[in-house]
Amino acid sequence: MALGITIVGLLLASCTSGDDSADTSAEERDNRSEENNENGTDNQTEDGNASDEEKSEQPSTSDQADDEEYYKELAVLGEYDDDLYPDVLKNLELPGIHENTLIYNGTINPDHSIRFEFPHDEKTIDPEVSEEGHFSISFSDKEIRENDDIRVYIFGGGLPHEQTFELPVHPSEEGMEVIQSDADTSAQEEALLEEVSLPDIQTGTKTYEAETGDMVENVHYSIDGEMVRQDLLVKSADHDNPEGEIVVEFDESSAAGQTFEFYILANGVTAKIEKQVEKSSEDEQQSADRIREETELPEITLDTTNYEGKTDPNAEVKVTDPELPNWIVTLDLDEDGNFTLPLEDRIEEPGQIIQFTITDEDGNSTTIEKEVQ
Repeated sequence: MALGITIVGLLLASCTSGDDSADTSAEERDNRSEENNENGTDNQTEDGNASDEEKSEQPSTSDQADDEEYYKELAVLGEYDDDLYPDVLKNLELPGIHENTLIYNGTINPDHSIRFEFPHDEKTIDPEVSEEGHFSISFSDKEIRENDDIRVYIFGGGLPHEQTFELPVHPSEEGMEVIQSDADTSAQEEALLEEVSLPDIQTGTKTYEAETGDMVENVHYSIDGEMVRQDLLVKSADHDNPEGEIVVEFDESSAAGQTFEFYILANGVTAKIEKQVEKSSEDEQQSADRIREETELPEITLDTTNYEGKTDPNAEVKVTDPELPNWIVTLDLDEDGNFTLPLEDRIEEPGQIIQFTITDEDGNSTTIEKEVQ
């Protein structure tokens, strides 16, 4: 197959929030602070932290992320300190988070570690920090809501104790699904894309699979600009495979002209691979038809425990269930193409779909669905 591949590093600049406060400059905030002092007003609570009113005025984009005053306003200062540790501010970039943010990138002092704590989930995220201080995380399994406060802890590296920040969640805004760092990570992205190669997408593709390598932490994708929240990265169910795999079950078969963008999170950065679906050539379509003709897949019933079928003996066969994204089985074929698929405890109800993706030795692929009777 020779479909066009465009691979580009993801260099998305963080955009400005729709809040009027997002345009507030550091100078304006300083003036506001001076006015408050002159008028004897105080926007802080008794424990020295920013009030809810003041938090609502936080800048929501990374335009102000290198502003020391910005981080002072976000800091949660306690009985042990009344100011930020200078080492914490080195290389620090914590862009604004929106309700629809799915992928979040930032930077910290590479000597430090960082932890994210969420108001509706006890499980924290401790992203790996690169040698340059970059980190990249996925919010795919987190529920974040407008006006939430996400707690961020920076610790280690000789700090007397952790430094705490509260990042307010801003309203959903188009283009804020992926928040990139302002740091230049192009070299790291290019290195990542040299390690990850995704196959082409043909018209009619229903199930899309690829191996990503063991360094990849998360994979997300969009279709024609519409972001899909599911994390695609899974492990094979039939063997201990240290390398990650992605499996995409499309609601509808892919059509010529569609654009898929895959976001690869690894080594502290996010890189993007773009794929455009092109119409299958006549030879590719004939190969897919041949595979279907050579494949024998009997009916599957609720009583089926060991399912036997047959296909091209030189092909690779992977079995998936659209409702169970972590279930991937690669079948062993004998010299005649016969195989056995264990289905005990896998068949739950009539109407369940089992998908067989068959790829011949030339890379031509087709997916056949079997519905449980």
